[in-house]
Amino acid sequence: INAEYMGLPPNIDEKSIRHPKPEQLVVRLAHAKADATLHRNADLGPCLVVCMDQVVRCAGVVREKPADEAQAREFLESYRCGEAAECVNGVVVHNTVTGRRVEGVETSTACWRPFPIEVVDGLVNRGEVFHCSGGFLIEDKELRAYLDRIDGTEASIIGLPVDLLRSLMQQAINDSE
Repeated sequence: INAEYMGLPPNIDEKSIRHPKPEQLVVRLAHAKADATLHRNADLGPCLVVCMDQVVRCAGVVREKPADEAQAREFLESYRCGEAAECVNGVVVHNTVTGRRVEGVETSTACWRPFPIEVVDGLVNRGEVFHCSGGFLIEDKELRAYLDRIDGTEASIIGLPVDLLRSLMQQAINDSE
């Protein structure tokens, strides 16, 4: 995607927006982020506002960012023991010129081979897992060594479903779709 961009934090209370289905939750959160961004930045001019959210579904349970060290360890321990992390991404693109808004969802799954507890310790001690849905970073060198497979795309696991984003941007620009 070849475009200029700027980051505008939406500053929303994500915990106030809930839905039992992760596919609906991420879309609702992305819409709320778009609404807040447009409200706080009425002078954006002609552009596409892109907002996303991601949660992880593991063994049927929705996981967001770990609340504390115990929860981060619990999440990582489940992956260590063979549970898959299904990353559910919601994307909303809003065209400020036409008012057209489109949305989409993409999921990808990461599965690991068993890894030593020292990997969990390292991830928790570095602290990056506290800023990631599901409490993991697939791009972490130590954890990556134990990655068994990805069903879907690595970009989607990371939280940037590029193909979906490209498609939604084209739809938001093209009024006839």
